[in-house]
This record gives sequence, structure tokens and C-alpha cells, in this order.
Amino acid sequence: MGEADDESSLISENVVRVNLKDLLDSTDPSHNPAVYPGDIVKVSRAGIVYVVGAVKRPGGFAMKTNERISVLQAIALSEGLTRTAARNGARIIHNE
Repeated sequence: MGEADDESSLISENVVRVNLKDLLDSTDPSHNPAVYPGDIVKVSRAGIVYVVGAVKRPGGFAMKTNERISVLQAIALSEGLTRTAARNGARIIHNE
């Protein structure tokens, strides 16, 4: 076992995974993990939902990790449809 192997096992033994949604929703300060000098904090990328077309504020909107969003909620984030929007011609594009 080399020096690099020892370092990898030491790092993996000290990993703390935190559910960000649960942490943000909690009012209990004991759920906050302690972070010390030299610690490395990695945060996974949030999902983004894009609303484009005849809406008042088109663009990308960040979602919390594993958050689900309805079409109605996405339209509300974009401040609703414009008065000239073709309401019967909407399309939903979903990529996974």
C-alpha cells in the first residue's frame, strides 16, 4: 500500500454527507455540520428548469437538489404568460 492509498482511505473515512434540503428546512442548529480550517466542502450542482417563449420573464431557474416542479410552478417563476401567448401550443421538453 503506497502513500497515495493511505491518503485516499483517510479522506474517505472522514466524509460527511448532508442532505441540503433537510438542512435548509431544519430549524435545529445541531443539524449544521462543523467545518474546520482545511476542510473541503463540495456542493452538488442544482438542477435548472428553463422557461422560454411567450412568458414575461424567460430564463433559467435554479431548483434545489431532487426538487420536483410542476409546469404551473415553472410558469409562475417566469411571472406568467404574455397576453399574446398561444396557450394551446405549449410544449414541454424534458431531458434526463
